[in-house]
Amino acid sequence: MEEYIIESGIPRKKLEEYFKSICKNSLNGNKFLGDEWEIEITEGYISKFGSLKLPKTSILFRANSEILKELISNLRSKFLSAGG
Repeated sequence: MEEYIIESGIPRKKLEEYFKSICKNSLNGNKFLGDEWEIEITEGYISKFGSLKLPKTSILFRANSEILKELISNLRSKFLSAGG
């Protein structure tokens, strides 16, 4: 099983809703289990760049290589934004 971490600017609540919709089991609202995969999200934090403050949430994916690629691709597609 491989691990991959994404530092995301997606609000934690939206991540929780999305992962709950695709998982078979959710533990404590921060761990989501599916067929041969596991996702864990951390408490959000603020990342500062000068005067700019950006909310961040860490997402840890655990799965085999093929499932991992699919999970990450689906997440990126779901939250794709052109801004504005």
